[in-house]
Amino acid sequence: MSEQIFISYRRDGGDVYAKLICEALKNRGFSVFYDIESIHGGYFDSRILTAIEGCNDFLLILSPHSLDRCVNEGDWVRQEIAYALKCRKNIIPVMLPGFEFPKTLPEEISAVSRHNAVQFISSYFDAVVDAIASRCTTVRKENEGLQFAENGTGDGYVLTRVNLCTDSEVVIPAQYRGKPVTRIGNEAFRSCGTITHVTVPSGVTSIGERAFFACRSLKHITLPESVADVGKDAFAECTALTELDVPASIYETFGAVFRGCSSLTQITIPVGVTRIAPFAFAQCKSLTAIALPATVTEIGEGAFFGCAALSSVTLPTGVTQIGKDAFFGCASLTSVTLPHTLTEIGANAFAACDLLTRVDLPDGLMHVGDGAFGNCSLLKTLMLPGGLCSIGEYAFLRCTSLGMVLYRGKKQAWERISRGYMCFEKGTIVHCLDGDVSL
Repeated sequence: MSEQIFISYRRDGGDVYAKLICEALKNRGFSVFYDIESIHGGYFDSRILTAIEGCNDFLLILSPHSLDRCVNEGDWVRQEIAYALKCRKNIIPVMLPGFEFPKTLPEEISAVSRHNAVQFISSYFDAVVDAIASRCTTVRKENEGLQFAENGTGDGYVLTRVNLCTDSEVVIPAQYRGKPVTRIGNEAFRSCGTITHVTVPSGVTSIGERAFFACRSLKHITLPESVADVGKDAFAECTALTELDVPASIYETFGAVFRGCSSLTQITIPVGVTRIAPFAFAQCKSLTAIALPATVTEIGEGAFFGCAALSSVTLPTGVTQIGKDAFFGCASLTSVTLPHTLTEIGANAFAACDLLTRVDLPDGLMHVGDGAFGNCSLLKTLMLPGGLCSIGEYAFLRCTSLGMVLYRGKKQAWERISRGYMCFEKGTIVHCLDGDVSL
């Protein structure tokens, strides 16, 4: 069978680059003719011309002065280019640093200078090879764009990289070289802008950090029940993703996997998840509601930061802590139900929730952080529990619609806990059990 890609190069200055590109293309699933490796017998000239005739793509490595000797009719680089043009092959020039086309070329190869070239930049080698691959016309092998490596135990493989992002649908194989695929590695699909659907096979137990980061066309992904761990930012910035069912096997921490998924409207979090990790849903601007299982005990920092469409939140009994900035800027939030188990609300946790009108803080609440409800300009009713230990600075500053604040403790206790600088607007009246306090 003929190789898909023929590499033509001048050995003086081009051999190292030809070898590197050859190996990189093979790792991406292409069949490549590289003369040193591919000619095993027969006449050199006939084998070369037969390979050019049978290939789909003609890759021309242009090192400095590599075309100068093409003035000689017997020069082999000249003959290879001429035959590729004659056979109407897809020619992909790769210009190395320092290369310039001669002022004149023999007429039979002059057309090569009009082909769009790939500029070789060594510090961006992967991107260069991706650019070459994207211009190839070959039909790639099965699993052609997927690159694997053995996992640490030797009993399976990790999908480490997707080198060719030209397909809209990707089905990850359950096995590679007779062993199961058990993991999708860190950044494996990162910035693959064309994929819309991905199917992950049963047997994959882990998805690495930023595995699908910024796959901006990804609309749907199927995750099997075998997945037990999803890394930080695994699906962050997937701006076309609208929904996802999270496998019930993920039972401990729900990581910051959907940050910036601006089209995400709904998600089901399985029972067993105990913590919504920092920034898990930050900037999910289309998320309107979310159901949290009863197993959740902590809402991490910035977990729902900037979820502008989120209109209501009910936190399950068992939640004890709401982290810093957890619901900051949830501009559509009108109501929030807080459980009696809650003991701490972090700094700026509900700040800039413009439509929030009422908050009943539970009896067990002990700490309200700095700026926790700052700039909630429509907040009219507030009831504070008697067991509060501290209220942070600016906690309710610029809550300009706030009238009477009800405190279920005594005046003496209030004076102790409200030492935070400007925790309320000046002039706010707090009604305690044994008298009013004017701030």
